Amino acid sequence: MEALILSCSTGGGHNAAAKAVQACLSRKGHHAILLDPYSLQGQEVADKVGSTYIEVVRRVPRLFGVVYKAGEWYTKLQERFPHHSPVYLFQRKSARKLRDYLQKSQPDIIITTHVFAGEMLTMLQNQGMKLPPVVYIATDYTSIPFTQEVSADCYVVGHRDIMKSFEAAGLPRWKILPYGIPVSEAFQNRRSRPDACKALGLDPSLRHVLLSGGSMGFGLDGMIQLLLPVLNRHPEVQLLVLAGSNAGMRARIDAKYTTG
Repeated sequence: MEALILSCSTGGGHNAAAKAVQACLSRKGHHAILLDPYSLQGQEVADKVGSTYIEVVRRVPRLFGVVYKAGEWYTKLQERFPHHSPVYLFQRKSARKLRDYLQKSQPDIIITTHVFAGEMLTMLQNQGMKLPPVVYIATDYTSIPFTQEVSADCYVVGHRDIMKSFEAAGLPRWKILPYGIPVSEAFQNRRSRPDACKALGLDPSLRHVLLSGGSMGFGLDGMIQLLLPVLNRHPEVQLLVLAGSNAGMRARIDAKYTTG
C-alpha cells in the first residue's frame, strides 16, 4: 500500500504523531511518505509557516489565546451561516500544489495529522477531485477551531470521552474513532519503577507528577501556580516539568521554582 501522511511544523505533536504512523506502516511492509504540504511551495515557505506559529505561541501567548478564542467564535458563526473561513481560503495556493503532487503520486490512502492539510484536501474534494480514503488524526484532546472544515472518511481522536466535542463541531458520530493519539514505538519499552527512577536520577521514595506543556512548553507557569498549594501540602510528591523545546521557558521555571 502507498500511504501519504501530511503534517505541518506548527508544534511538535503533529509531526510526532505523523512519524509514529509512518514508522508503524513501514514496519508492516507498506510504503509511507511523510510530507509537509507547504514544502511543495519551497522549504522556505514551510519553515516560515511553522516558525511564525511557534514564535507567536512562545513570545505572545495571550495573542495566541485571543486568536484561538476568535477561531472558536468563528466556528459557532459557521454553524448558523455556512461559509469558508479565512484559514480555509489561505490554503488555496498550497492546495493547488498538493493537487499536482497527488496526480503524480497516486497514493492509496491519505492520512493527515493537521487541520491545515485537512482543509487543503477538503478544498480539492470541493473542486471535484477524487481522492483515496482520507483519515484525519486529531492530536489535541478537544476539537480545535476549523476541524469541522475538514472532510474525511474517518476522524481518529484521543479518547472516547472527547467524542462529544467533535460531534458538537458537526462531525458525524459514526466517523469518529476513539483510537488514541499515535506515539513512537519507543514508548512501548517499559522499565520497572525503581529502574526508571535510577536512570532519571529521581528519588524512588517520592511520588512523581509529570507536567508537560507539549513541544512548546505552553501554559506551564499557570499550571504550576495551580498545583503549588497541593504540592505544599504533600511534600512526598515531586513535580516534574517538561518544557519541550522551549529553552527560555525552562530557564524561567528553573529560576522561579527549582529548589535544592
